[in-house]
Amino acid sequence: MQIRIILTVALLFLGIQSAYALPSFSRQTGQACSACHVSYGELTPAGRQFKLMGYSAGNYVIPLSVTGVASLSKINNTSSSIDPTITMAKNGSVIPEEASAYIAGKFYENLGGYIKLTLNASNTNPVFNSQGIQTGTKVGGDTYLDASEIRYAMSLLNDSHNIVVGASLNNAPTVQDLWKISPVNGFPYRSSNLINAWGIGQFGPTTMIDGSLNSQVAGISLYTMIDESIYAEFAGYRHFSTPLNVISISGDLNTVSSSINPYWRLAYNHVQGPDSYMFGTFGMITDLKGDANIAGSSGGKYTDIGLDFEYQHITELHSWSTRMTYINEQVDWDAQAVSNMNHDASHGRD
Repeated sequence: MQIRIILTVALLFLGIQSAYALPSFSRQTGQACSACHVSYGELTPAGRQFKLMGYSAGNYVIPLSVTGVASLSKINNTSSSIDPTITMAKNGSVIPEEASAYIAGKFYENLGGYIKLTLNASNTNPVFNSQGIQTGTKVGGDTYLDASEIRYAMSLLNDSHNIVVGASLNNAPTVQDLWKISPVNGFPYRSSNLINAWGIGQFGPTTMIDGSLNSQVAGISLYTMIDESIYAEFAGYRHFSTPLNVISISGDLNTVSSSINPYWRLAYNHVQGPDSYMFGTFGMITDLKGDANIAGSSGGKYTDIGLDFEYQHITELHSWSTRMTYINEQVDWDAQAVSNMNHDASHGRD
């Protein structure tokens, strides 16, 4: 029986925070990082409030952080490979994967953001030799603007209600979400780019909203939180492109329509002492167009509808949380896609 062992280790961190746990909260408020995060990427009620209000609570500090990631992958038995020196050329070697620079925190009164610029080191120096990251061909740009946002928020207080209203300019649907179980920010928060380098696989097919549009669209969302309980957000995204290579897209290009692609988020949130829970729904309708420069390319309308739930119990000594996300995707193929399918089916009967 063939045994394959892949060990992925984060070797290089130029700070103590992960890509999803930046020091902005601690620096600006003087509180410990644990007041904002339960674990890497998962926000506490205080962390969600910090993000809701535009990352602008507390004092002004230099909002700059840097991180780096490297991986070590080791397969003991390479007998199934035709030529391990080619297909597993870096087996057992330390591979620099990426480095990121962040501008995150308070920019001005009521205005802040989370801007992440990433260098894809394994893309710059292809690891293997055919196509894709595991085989050597570059995918997307060497540097790109990762999931990022700039946010403005203000609180409207009266005798009966506390209403927060705000706006987010971002380039990845769900990156602005307060609950880190949404697709862009969801578990496992961070994994190696090389985890499926030898065809072992990771999580299988994903929906369009689950990271497929990151850095390829730009949109503005308007949101409100009423009495810290009812959250509603609506956004429109369009195709994003720029001649600047430094903020190119991060992966294969999806031909997103330049018309408005709507996104929505509704949630009920409740916090009582050490316990908090959320029930919510989110979704997006994405219109893809066929690419005339790619043979066989076709488009369609992708409708993603999600349901999610989160429960947290947080005390000074212990924290416990559970979460669930369900996404249903339906695709209405365009005429070119149907034509391609019919052609393939006819060819299969020959």
